[in-house]
Amino acid sequence: MPVELHCLKLWIAPCNQLIQLTSRCIRPSRTITILVALALSLSAKCRLMCPNLVIILNHLGQIRAGYAPVLNCHIAHMACKFGELKEKIDHRSGKKLETGPKFLKFGDAAIVDVVPGKPMHVVSFSDYALLGRFAIRDIRQTVAMGVIKAVDKKAAGADQVTKSAQKAQKAK
Repeated sequence: MPVELHCLKLWIAPCNQLIQLTSRCIRPSRTITILVALALSLSAKCRLMCPNLVIILNHLGQIRAGYAPVLNCHIAHMACKFGELKEKIDHRSGKKLETGPKFLKFGDAAIVDVVPGKPMHVVSFSDYALLGRFAIRDIRQTVAMGVIKAVDKKAAGADQVTKSAQKAQKAK
């Protein structure tokens, strides 16, 4: 299916551009406009996103390690769990205030390990800023916003081997 960029037909979609997808089976008024994010090879499928800068925006109580909200990253919505709270920082200057805090509350910024329930494709903020952000939601409201500082690429498929990979290993 060709892709249109500024009314020119292309077979490869450039990164970070708005494109329109059209098909002969669909009426011209039903074209789809999307933003091409990046190639899948640039993203990392990970199970552990560490470390992350998280700023608590709206939470009534205290957030401790083990807190289990919903992680919204790109278009994915999945359960996650806060791992270790590494350090509390000043969100304006970035200076370290406390190492290993026991809890976070409204207005705090911290470096936190976030563990998604399933492996997901993510990109660090330094690699691609548009896709390096996420939101934490709980009780129908946004509790925190965050930035992915680094991605642990090895943690995704280390313990999982597909059936086709097992058959290929047996054949060798």
